Amino acid sequence: MGNDAITLEAFNLEEFQQVLEAVPREAFSFIRREHKLLARRARKGFIRERMSGPPGINWGHGRNAKKVGGNVLAVQKDKGTIDSMLIWFRISSFLAAHEHGHTFTAKSGGNLAIPLSGTRTRDGRLPYKPSGVRGIYEYGQRPFRIPNTNILAVSVNGKLIPLYSLHRSIRIPARLGFLAFMRGQLPEFKARTEDALRRAFKVAIERRVKSIARSVSTFSA
Repeated sequence: MGNDAITLEAFNLEEFQQVLEAVPREAFSFIRREHKLLARRARKGFIRERMSGPPGINWGHGRNAKKVGGNVLAVQKDKGTIDSMLIWFRISSFLAAHEHGHTFTAKSGGNLAIPLSGTRTRDGRLPYKPSGVRGIYEYGQRPFRIPNTNILAVSVNGKLIPLYSLHRSIRIPARLGFLAFMRGQLPEFKARTEDALRRAFKVAIERRVKSIARSVSTFSA
């Protein structure tokens, strides 16, 4: 027994090395595809849950989804490697005011014209942000101030149509919830990334398992 030994003949290490080298490539492809889907889903979910009314803001105001979504960007970047992969989300500067809260004040001692709740312009739009009084035209005319009030209105066929209220400044509360919503997506991003890694390793192994199996020598004693 003292002279007996158990030996393991070396199998084709080159094939196994190819598997190890293939895993990062497969993983990059799987993760990149998964992140693209997740980023798109997170962006749509944010618009649906936080920009379509309480508890968030009503940013659409009847406009089409493309214009609404143009204020929220999901950008995927990488340099061809896993460690360089990056997804970042960005919102417009006006939406940032809804995220952190902001006070808008009219310039040059003027007033802000704030659309009255439930009112719409002639083409069906509801103006979507505070704007100065100067340059406002509705129904082909410039609104006038109703005496002894802070209301701007127009007269159409003898009917008075209130459209705006005038304010020196307004305070927008922090209610968008952008950061909180995106942080809430991290667990799913983590879980789906880990699953993509497992699938990548499985694919890399399966593609070479037959050749590896043929290369393994039997134990000899």
